[in-house]
Amino acid sequence: MYTLIYIRINKQEVGKIIYMSMSFIGERLKELRFKKNIKQKELADLLGVSQAQVSRYENYQDQPSYEVIEKMAEILDVSPEYLLGKESKSELKADFKERIKELIGEKSLRQIAKESGISASSLSLYMTDKRKPTLEAIELLSRYFSVSVDYLLGKTDTPDSLNKNEEAYRKILEMNKDLKLLPVFESASAGNGSVPLSIPISYIPVPPGYDGTMWVKIHGESMEPVIPDGSLVLVDENTIPKENDIVVAIVDGEIFCKYLHYHRDEPVLFSHTSAYTPIFINEHTNFKIIGKVVVYIGEVRRK
Repeated sequence: MYTLIYIRINKQEVGKIIYMSMSFIGERLKELRFKKNIKQKELADLLGVSQAQVSRYENYQDQPSYEVIEKMAEILDVSPEYLLGKESKSELKADFKERIKELIGEKSLRQIAKESGISASSLSLYMTDKRKPTLEAIELLSRYFSVSVDYLLGKTDTPDSLNKNEEAYRKILEMNKDLKLLPVFESASAGNGSVPLSIPISYIPVPPGYDGTMWVKIHGESMEPVIPDGSLVLVDENTIPKENDIVVAIVDGEIFCKYLHYHRDEPVLFSHTSAYTPIFINEHTNFKIIGKVVVYIGEVRRK
């Protein structure tokens, strides 16, 4: 799934990035591999990569090239679009015979034969399922009808989706090639507290010009309008926060996103809105600052 992200600070747009959510590839790759009873090492050998690389794909730690996605799709008998999350079903949409009949329609077999380089008798046999096409014939028909091979084989319902996805995917990889991917965690509360961080739900690049170590999803309205409900905040664990900085912190097992203040040398967490009571920290509080909030994503649009 492709996502266009607008980055805003205090309602001011400071930039935008495009990324591809790797969760679809990781989830679907693992799901299909299990269904076909293929071990990671076996899949790695078929793809021409290491087992560790397959593990990184499945755990959202790396993005496969489009060529590798095409190989995965062929091995697992699905379309690249399914692996990319563009389709919800993995089963074949139609068989080759149905596709050829649909594309030929009322056209003359002789004319198609003359223009495509495939004999009229072969086309007739394909339409009646009395002969299976060679790979060369499939490629010739794909070019002649201006559709993808996957469409001809019934793996997708979108005739030109393969070429468009490949172009979009390459563009996304090119735009993000110099960006560091960071884990996204669910979640911190800009309200009354959430459970601590666990495992990443995705990975997102760091916007140019910013430093951080993780993304955290924010729930609640206590930091609005500075940080709206549903935002993602970029957190830097390596920067020591100062007075009035916004931080993500754990208080007695719950995680919060608040302003950091001090009262008599003890930390106090304040919300932006006065409707929420400040959280006073003392020697009996189990308190840890995860990191300083560097920037937040205030609007996400799906492509």
